[in-house]
Amino acid sequence: MPEEMYTYANHKILGKNGFSAEIIPENYWNEISIEGSINLNLTLENGVYIIKHNYLEEGYVKKNSVMEYGGNTFNIDHQGLKYLKMGKINFYIFSGETQVAYINVFRKEINIDVDEPGYLIPVMIYIAILSKKFKTHRNKIYLKNRSGIILSSFAYLFAGTISMTGLEIGNNYELLLLLIPVVVITVHLLYYILINGKLF
Repeated sequence: MPEEMYTYANHKILGKNGFSAEIIPENYWNEISIEGSINLNLTLENGVYIIKHNYLEEGYVKKNSVMEYGGNTFNIDHQGLKYLKMGKINFYIFSGETQVAYINVFRKEINIDVDEPGYLIPVMIYIAILSKKFKTHRNKIYLKNRSGIILSSFAYLFAGTISMTGLEIGNNYELLLLLIPVVVITVHLLYYILINGKLF
């Protein structure tokens, strides 16, 4: 049975005994502050979030979910990463073989069950990083799926190009006009598919 339960909604994490922390992104999420009952700063450097407290480095978080903090290694379970790739929020956080937290969704809130108080800070760091992707729509919170946006843009661009040029491609200019949006959007789509399911 979890020792403590917290909830996330609208960039705020709330819990028992008056626990409250606000997630504040800066510089296009290259910096994230967690302010309130806990105070930390995350700074993106060379593809890794560096964890700092009072300007002192205390650990890091990699894109594949591996975190080093307080002498322990943390990560999100393999199935949970698959769910993140599908836009679902349903994952466990482990330290070695020990489960330290479980995160899932109930309506507009994310439930955060922390097994021991000592694991609270690394769990909050994961939530802060993932909050960049959280979106609420129709009383449900989920992860943004950029690949779907890119695919829709591709469809509109392709349809627009076809309507401008017609189905018959008579010269190199029309062929180029048709291929440029296809290539650009395909590259973007593949990029977002590759990074989707990672923390950032």
